[in-house]
Amino acid sequence: MRSRLASLALAALVCAACSGRPNRPDGPAWQLPGSYRANQVVHVTTPEGTLDFLASVVRREGDVEVVLFDPALQVPLLRATSGPGGIAETAFVDGVPPGNGRRLVELIQTMNGLRFLPEGPAVRGATGSGWHFTLTGSVGGPSCEFPGRISVEHRLGGPRIEVETTEVDCGAPAP
Repeated sequence: MRSRLASLALAALVCAACSGRPNRPDGPAWQLPGSYRANQVVHVTTPEGTLDFLASVVRREGDVEVVLFDPALQVPLLRATSGPGGIAETAFVDGVPPGNGRRLVELIQTMNGLRFLPEGPAVRGATGSGWHFTLTGSVGGPSCEFPGRISVEHRLGGPRIEVETTEVDCGAPAP
């Protein structure tokens, strides 16, 4: 019994030590705007190579819509939305694995719900659902501040996602 209590105490100490923010500058937490429409260039790097996409992401009232496009032909490949009925996805081409749209919306929803803390000059970071998000730069101005670059990595490895925001608008998106 005593060794079990000692193990629990040690585990609590290790968890407390790991949960700190060593080497992070102090500063206020920041969140993504409550409503936005962003156009982005997305690079997904895997051991097999890099895939590039164009993306349109809309967030309004907690719901998300994302459309991925072929970068050369600019035709839609995948559309996924969240709303009162859950997450829906539509593949416009053959070969898109089922569930990828759902995972993409869930990833964006995770990011939208995080509070980002400074990690260095002009760099903010946060971790949620096993993913670490690093935001650098800013586009959109003071009334619509949005990250210029978003880096996404799973804490256990896997693909690396780099997103460059080319345009953002925080006005009320049309339904």
